Amino acid sequence: MANTNLPDKWVRKAIYDAFNGTDVSGNIIEVFDYTVQRKSYPSHFVLLLTQFNEPVDNFCGRSWNHTVQIDVITSFPVNKGNRELADDITNTLLPLLDTLTLDAASSMEVSRISVSFPGDLRESDTNKVYFRKIINVELEIR
Repeated sequence: MANTNLPDKWVRKAIYDAFNGTDVSGNIIEVFDYTVQRKSYPSHFVLLLTQFNEPVDNFCGRSWNHTVQIDVITSFPVNKGNRELADDITNTLLPLLDTLTLDAASSMEVSRISVSFPGDLRESDTNKVYFRKIINVELEIR
């Protein structure tokens, strides 16, 4: 049976369910969809960013090559902190990706997962410095 529904919302839900509330070095990490949905930003959090889909039609129906970008963000007062916590958060989250499963209501399953890291980012404003680690998660979904 061909699966014509996009997997986007199911992938976001699976990542949220796996990551949200994870304790890393005494910091509870929250996950947000594209933007922080509250008045004040937490110091350290994860954003689910852009999602890409490529349909793959085969004799079993349609599957998807799906990519989601995950942004691990840590912030510190200016001239304090470093990338270490962003690395720790990423290293804590990676094993959770290995067991990522989509909700049964999706009628989809993850058949392959790979990750890549396009590069770290450092940004600052007058009050804070931000260390970011981008993770590209590539999924084959049937």
